[in-house]
Amino acid sequence: MLGRILWRNIWRRKGRKVLVWSIMAVSALLVSALMTAAVGYERTLERRLQRLGPNLVVVPEAATGVTTFRLGDWRSMMTIFWRNNLVAIVPVYYTAWWSEDRGEKWPVLLTFLNPIGAKDSAFLQPPEGRSLAFDWRDLSDGWQISGRWPASPSEVLVGVRWAQSRGLRPGDTVVLRTESDQVLRLQVAGIVQTQGREDSMVLVDWRAVGPPAEDRPVHRFYVRAVTMPEPAVPVRLENLPPAEQEKWLCQPYPTSIAYQIQQALPHASAYPLQQVIYQETAFWKPVQRLVLAVTAAIVAAMLAGMGVVMSGLVRSRTYEIALFHTLGASPVQIGLVFCIESGLMAVTAALAGWVLGTLVLRVGPGTGGILYPGFLPEVGGATLLLTTLITGLVTLWAVRRELRRIQPAVLHEVAIPF
Repeated sequence: MLGRILWRNIWRRKGRKVLVWSIMAVSALLVSALMTAAVGYERTLERRLQRLGPNLVVVPEAATGVTTFRLGDWRSMMTIFWRNNLVAIVPVYYTAWWSEDRGEKWPVLLTFLNPIGAKDSAFLQPPEGRSLAFDWRDLSDGWQISGRWPASPSEVLVGVRWAQSRGLRPGDTVVLRTESDQVLRLQVAGIVQTQGREDSMVLVDWRAVGPPAEDRPVHRFYVRAVTMPEPAVPVRLENLPPAEQEKWLCQPYPTSIAYQIQQALPHASAYPLQQVIYQETAFWKPVQRLVLAVTAAIVAAMLAGMGVVMSGLVRSRTYEIALFHTLGASPVQIGLVFCIESGLMAVTAALAGWVLGTLVLRVGPGTGGILYPGFLPEVGGATLLLTTLITGLVTLWAVRRELRRIQPAVLHEVAIPF
């Protein structure tokens, strides 16, 4: 019986039903487009933040007497709970090489300046299905380079202060002798300014001295991890009770990941780079507030628009409500009939709005270099839930309001024509 009533009601007053369905679909389109745009903007921002540089540094613990790691120790970091949040692990080694043409020792930073392929090293490859960088190329947006980025291991970057003191320019050639008496002829690709100790050094790709080996010494690992901003009050994990410590470690805070790296890598001390963490927090907070404000505005607009439309739709069916009431239906049963009917419309409208909202962003031009993702099931689910929930609440409100407006005597009267 209920199914027959619902089926007949869906196909009655088609013009008004199409209007209501269109408003639901447009509302779902706006919500879906906003959520998809927020995800695209968040991913773009993550990539840009990643290029600002590492946000964690791992150094040997001074108290243990250990001065270096092994290059192969990066594998230990991939055993932590938040290993999937690690996007880059860049090793560095500080040394001094003899300049053949200047007759003096030059400070050298050995690292990886460009991505490592499978032919370069078999052990410096991320686990299957993972993306993990070992070089500075995608972490150097905060660097200022005069010239260009090195294209091969035979090209180097020279820190701005060292270049100024030695009169070096892009395109110059330097001849350096390593600790093992290996003579390297290297070309200066660019002059780099990092606002750090690298400004007084020569940055050389490790592959210039030979293939990377697991036992090569490393002074520190710079780590880039996907993290979330920590609470304003600083916390020392060692001072927390076990239960609070476990709760803290279940969040991808910078200190949580640093603590887990210390536990996984013997004789290591890991800590966040506060300047980078501060920049990330300064980026994220305005974005989160903007998304929340726009979402609240759209939800408020949906509530107002749906309230007006559903109120008119329910009022146009006064005789039907009166008939249900006269036949002994309770307000809950009457509301259930209207909720199921509007719910079916809301489900189809939400799915259509999700598809259209995603297509609008995909077809439209990207803004500010933002690449919008395709169809996201989580966005579709959230759109469906939000549209159905708002439609149900507004429908119940409209039915209850109409029932209060109609007096029992009037109910009896209006039921006579049926």
